[in-house]
Amino acid sequence: MLAILPKTVFNARFKPLSLHLPTGTGKSLSPFWLVFGWLALVSPAFAQQTIFNVPSADVTPKESVYLETESQFRPWAPNRFWLGTQYFAYGIGHGAEIDVTLSNVSSPASGNIALGGGFKKIFLISPQRFPKREFKLTVGEIVPVSLQGQGVGSWTYSHLSGRIPRLNGRITAGVSVGTRQLFGRNTAGFIGGFEQPVTKRFTLIADWFSGTHANGYFIPGFSYVISGPTTLFVGYQLPNTHRVGPQGLVIELSTIAPTRRQPAGAIQDSPSPAAQPSGSGTFQAKAP
Repeated sequence: MLAILPKTVFNARFKPLSLHLPTGTGKSLSPFWLVFGWLALVSPAFAQQTIFNVPSADVTPKESVYLETESQFRPWAPNRFWLGTQYFAYGIGHGAEIDVTLSNVSSPASGNIALGGGFKKIFLISPQRFPKREFKLTVGEIVPVSLQGQGVGSWTYSHLSGRIPRLNGRITAGVSVGTRQLFGRNTAGFIGGFEQPVTKRFTLIADWFSGTHANGYFIPGFSYVISGPTTLFVGYQLPNTHRVGPQGLVIELSTIAPTRRQPAGAIQDSPSPAAQPSGSGTFQAKAP
């Protein structure tokens, strides 16, 4: 992701989901088929690599494309809903990527579908002194433009991250400032995340946005590398308060691909002694 992050704009006041087929069929479209039809049929398109909602400390390798499709949904009553977010990122090198995000596509309708553009940049901290800790400063910005007349907003974030000795799990902590185009209201608060590799393919992950805005969730779950750079994410979102919205499931699919043929190892944006799957599901080098 995406998302990123900026990935949930569900309003608890929305009416329960009920999508009907054309008049005369007498049938309705189950939320189950809505969600999995989306995952099966929509090509990942339109931002920034994320843990679930919190941007990760990974960046798309130079001259490569990162694609992700995400569904957040609740197929059971009450408060059924579905929310889709689409991500696109392009690595420009030097620890940076440019991003496009399509967010707030939902049922019930959010009334605020937004298309945003932005960037993410990472800075390695003392890589020679602490080569295995991967200390990083990550900064990013997205400028969402409402496609339904809600104006132009912004989302700015920054966080520090590093790996735990021996366990090699990564902890992320920082701040986020955003507007109603992505968060339902103007907000500022804490963001945090945790990524713990268990095997080369399986990683336990979790992230959290503080506050009572539309992204105010704690989401624990896991990522699993299906094949090569293609990864499945599964999580369960828990709202900070009932004002944020209902509990629900999160499913994401992501992949990464070079835009041209590259020599072996060139897909790694940061040189390292070994590559491993990141919390965002793409194979990233261990930063020096």
